[in-house]
Order: sequence, then C-alpha cells, then structure tokens
Amino acid sequence: MIVELENLLAFLTQIVFLFVAGSTLVNWLVFRNFARFDIALIFLPLALAILAQNLLRLFPGWETLLAPVFFLALLSHPHLLLRVAQYFRPVPVVVRRASLVSLLLIVASLPLAETAPLAVFTPAIGYFMVVETYAGVLFVQGAMKLGGVARRRLRLASLGAGLLALVFTLSLGMVLYSAGNEPSLTTRTIVNSSIQVIAMLSGLCYYFGFSPPRWLRRSWQLRELHRFLQQASKRKEYSRRAVFEELANEENFDLIADMVAETAFFRFSDGDYRGRDALRAAFERTWRGDPSIRKSSFSLSEIVVLTTDSHSATATYNWTWEGSQGDQRFQIHGRGTRVLLYREGRFQILHEHLSRAPAG
Repeated sequence: MIVELENLLAFLTQIVFLFVAGSTLVNWLVFRNFARFDIALIFLPLALAILAQNLLRLFPGWETLLAPVFFLALLSHPHLLLRVAQYFRPVPVVVRRASLVSLLLIVASLPLAETAPLAVFTPAIGYFMVVETYAGVLFVQGAMKLGGVARRRLRLASLGAGLLALVFTLSLGMVLYSAGNEPSLTTRTIVNSSIQVIAMLSGLCYYFGFSPPRWLRRSWQLRELHRFLQQASKRKEYSRRAVFEELANEENFDLIADMVAETAFFRFSDGDYRGRDALRAAFERTWRGDPSIRKSSFSLSEIVVLTTDSHSATATYNWTWEGSQGDQRFQIHGRGTRVLLYREGRFQILHEHLSRAPAG
C-alpha cells in the first residue's frame, strides 16, 4: 500500500511537470517571442529528463545513453532559470559565467560517475541547489520591485524555485546518509514521498507563475483594475485622458494590459517589440530603470485623430516625460502615432511608434 502511494505521487509529479512543459511550449508556438522561448526552455529539459527516466525503466539496456540524457537535462534547469531571472533583475556577468563554467565542469566529470559517484553527484546537487536558490532570490527581489500581476507571478516562480531546491537538498541528504547507513524502508518511503509532494507543489507554482491560465490572469488583472478605479473614483473631476495618464504613471502593466492587443507591435527608440509579453518586459525594464530617477510622470498633449471607421482609428500626439534626478528636474518631449483596433466592443492598441521631438 505504501509503495503504491509512493508510485502514485511520482506519477502525479511527472504529469504536473509534463503539463507545464507542454503549456509553455504551446504558449511559445502561438505567441513567438524571446521571453516565452526562454520560459519554455526551463521546462522542456525537465520533460526530457522525465521521459528518459521512464524509458530507462522500460529499456534497462539503454542506460549508457539514457542516464547521461537524464542527468544533463535535469542539471541544465538552474542555468536556464537564471536566464529568465535576467528579465526581472540584473544578473552580474561573473555570476552567469560562473554558472555556465560550473555546469560544464560537472558535465565533464560525468564519466567518473561509476567509479566515484559521490565526487560527481554531490557537487552536481550542490550546484543545482545554489543556482536554483539564487534565481529564486532574484524572483523575490523582482516581486518586491514590481507590482500587480507581475508581483503575484514572480512570488509563485520564486516559491517554485525554492521548493525544487529543497527537493535536491533532501535528495542530497538521503544520498549522504545512505552512504554510511542503511535507511529503513519506512524512512526511505517517508522521505521519497515527501520529495514527490514538494516536487509536485514546485511544478504547480511554476505553472501558475510562468504560464497561468487565462481565467486566472484575467482575475488578477480585474483586481488590480478594481483597486485603481476605487482610487480614481475619489477624485472629484477627471477626464478619460487623465485616467489613461494615471494608469500609465501607476507603472503597473496589468492595469493597461487589456488596452493592448495580443499581437501589438510597438516601435521605440531602443528597438521593436511584438506581442503583449515582449511589451510587458520592455515597460517593466523601463520602469525599473535608473533608481536615482524620482517622481517621473508621462502625459499626452495635442492629440489629433486622423481616421476612424467601424473597425479602427488612428491618431498622433505629443508626449512628455518629466521627473527629477537628484536635485535636477528634467523634461523630455516626443511624438507618437497610435493605431487602435475595435474588437469585441472595445478599442485596443495595435501599433504604437514613439520618437523624440526634433531638436530646437
């Protein structure tokens, strides 16, 4: 009965991670951008490790091929997670290089696994724990810096990383304990079952953090919008343009996410961004920006509507970004063009082109 429960937990854990890998892969195939690709890369190696593990049970003779595949796929996860963490917090070059070099050294030591397993697997598990935990800390820092839905998602992602690091901590402890003692069947079963439950929770946290279902994202966004509207309703007078400007100045992309089409294309001075996720990353990177900048605000003026019909509208406008840096005030002016698409009873931004105003 206990063995059956342990096998059931292991099966459910595998299903969770395979589902997360499939979900992130589908998201990337539908909305192709670098952010979704990097997120899919986190989970595809885990799915490969699960498949290799199951094939190894069916075909023990393939151990020479499947065991290294399982080991390399699993070990690559922390480094790939670190790549995604860069979207939210800066990662020093020395840390990225140290992670990659450590990974390569452990891979190079793999041929010694049969003769000196502890010398190979102990550093490997230690590497996994350290880099995974470091990436989780970066997600926590990003959650503290950002607001809204991004904060919720980063909290879940950091919890998933922490739980997975805990899984490998328990695994390492079990390996070291077993090297000098023979654990009882009850002890082994309890530890293995605990590892499976924690791993399953880690997968669920990763899923809701990196690839939450649409209904959940919409619920989070509506809560943020409701909070903002409650604050805005306390004002005695405000125009639609003023409300838009306040939404922009909240520095919370979830408040304006529904105003942007899923396939929107934005052209800024620092590059082109296609898709809502790429725009989110660009906006949040700008908002993180220089910590010395305070009291910044964004406003529109001289709005000129160029065309309107039953499906779209276009307009041009001037924009102003102003704030303070230290004791100095600054004010930057520019021009913008916006294309709006009317769909399902509402306008969404399909294209936006921003540029600095000409000198003089």
